[in-house]
Amino acid sequence: MCEHGLVVYALDLPGHGASPGTRGLLTSVEDLIEDGVAVATYAARHGPNGGKNKLPLFLVGSSMGGAISLAVSQRMKDTKETVTGVVMLAPMLSLNVSPFICGVLRVLSYIIPTAPLIPSSATSSKAQYRDEEKRAECDRNTLTYKGKLRPQSALVCVDFTNFVQDELSKIDVAFLCMIAEEDSVVDNAKVRIRIGR
Repeated sequence: MCEHGLVVYALDLPGHGASPGTRGLLTSVEDLIEDGVAVATYAARHGPNGGKNKLPLFLVGSSMGGAISLAVSQRMKDTKETVTGVVMLAPMLSLNVSPFICGVLRVLSYIIPTAPLIPSSATSSKAQYRDEEKRAECDRNTLTYKGKLRPQSALVCVDFTNFVQDELSKIDVAFLCMIAEEDSVVDNAKVRIRIGR
């Protein structure tokens, strides 16, 4: 992409990828959005020629990153930087979690927020990818968190998708949403109804 004159920035959230912090821990919806806005603002201001040549700003995210990208694009309307478009790959815009499970997550998040307790397909390469090569690549990647979800992280995921669902009617940025029929992590039925197929 750089060879074609594009500037690309990638984000590792705290506790993810090469960033320091408790592995796989998500602290809050607001922290996710603020971190995304900080990186997008930095990228917008540090383009070609030290930011003198403005390029259109596109946010691209997969799974939770897709939902974060959409939320960040809305938040950036309050800044000097404008998001031109968002590309979401299998975005986590909706989860099928019962009110009872949400209540249990809230209690666990209060009592033992960071204990790795919850088995999840979100950390399984078999559930994430059909392609064997992609699975193997994911399994070899030492920066990918493969453990059980922490109660606080699981609750943030649920709260984040509820936040995005509430915001969907306000979205006015151009976006491309790519959803797989076989996705076993995200509940796509609600998303198709809300944004069209």
